[in-house]
Amino acid sequence: MPVPFYLALPLVLSIATAGSPSSQHFPFPFLGANGSASGDTGIAAADFSGAQAHSSQSSFKIISEKPPKEIGSPSSLQQMFDHQTVDQLKQNIESKHPIAYYFVAVKLFKQDKEEAVFWYYLGQLRYRYYLAANPNIDPTGDPALFASLSSVVGTPINEYAFGNIQKLAATIDRVLAWDECHANGYTSKAKHPAELKTVRRGLKELKEKILQDQDQIRKKRSQSGFENRP
Repeated sequence: MPVPFYLALPLVLSIATAGSPSSQHFPFPFLGANGSASGDTGIAAADFSGAQAHSSQSSFKIISEKPPKEIGSPSSLQQMFDHQTVDQLKQNIESKHPIAYYFVAVKLFKQDKEEAVFWYYLGQLRYRYYLAANPNIDPTGDPALFASLSSVVGTPINEYAFGNIQKLAATIDRVLAWDECHANGYTSKAKHPAELKTVRRGLKELKEKILQDQDQIRKKRSQSGFENRP
């Protein structure tokens, strides 16, 4: 199970404020189910073994769980989503597997980083909710995929997002508002209200924490060679 937003903050901050700026750039090559590259706009397959992805040249294999719905396994969905445009992905996205939001973020990152941050955090919220509502699923399936996406996609996005804490806080508010006023056709809000409340509260606490620590975050980013935007 993924740790809550507020407990994951030290990890997020370590990505956004420590070390040298990442050498990873979107778009990443995507390894499909057969292990071959499937285009130049997908998510890189990376070996998730810690706080950050080691390299865009690493690889991992997803052992899929039995799909909870008749729409395909996580690995098959990755291959399908990788070949879709942003507009195609956004169409009825509230009923799609949460990885669809990550693919929107990846495909937007070069042209509109602020929108990429929004879709990444929306994907985080909905994927965390799905996992919270399904605590007994195979850990080598969706939980492993969530961890890998959080590292591979989250590293460059968080490096950018934490360069302007005020904008990131406003984006988190926008994420929460979007989630509240849109149905969730993949994980029923009505069936798992406690889990939804917990996940949403965690994201709110993350926002409060980064606003509280924004001066410290900016200082650490400057010391590490990261950009702080006005």
